[in-house]
Amino acid sequence: MSEIIVEDMIAPDKLIFYDTLFAGGPVDYRGDVPYYWCPWSTSNKFPQFSHILMERESGPCSPWFEFFWEIVYNFLDKNQLPYGAPVRGCLNLTYHVPGYKHTDPHIDYFGKHYVILLYLDDADGNTIIFDEEYSEGREPKYDVDTSDFKIKYESIPKKGKIICFDGKYYHALVPTSPGNIRNVCVFNVLC
Repeated sequence: MSEIIVEDMIAPDKLIFYDTLFAGGPVDYRGDVPYYWCPWSTSNKFPQFSHILMERESGPCSPWFEFFWEIVYNFLDKNQLPYGAPVRGCLNLTYHVPGYKHTDPHIDYFGKHYVILLYLDDADGNTIIFDEEYSEGREPKYDVDTSDFKIKYESIPKKGKIICFDGKYYHALVPTSPGNIRNVCVFNVLC
């Protein structure tokens, strides 16, 4: 897959259900979506809050895994994308980090995979996909100072939007403006 696929397809009832639980927090009788402090993401310059849906080695670890995997699975099927197993899934809550135009360009997984992002709110904090590709045997570059990276595509977060792209492309996010948060679900799926 060399193209980037963008589709706005999360069913409204799925978003309403998630919003209700997310807004209710730990006091909601149906459960909650706990986010945990991560002092690093790609590096310690960019801390975030995360909820792990599926760990890389040990598999699903959240009661929310099936909820989000069903959305991703339906997206892949609808778009007739050949796929294998998911290798990672998480919810990431990011916020303003001053002094950077974007986070460290990175790849999520070293094998052949898709990156699938589900935007769970309307926020600033665009996703940047660079033209630069990771290739096997090369040391990955994780450095925010990559002015030589050409932007291939830039996605504006919109609640309910799904973006899927080839995981070989380095990508990053633009920090939100002060006081705003960006809430996304990220899956890496073998292809």
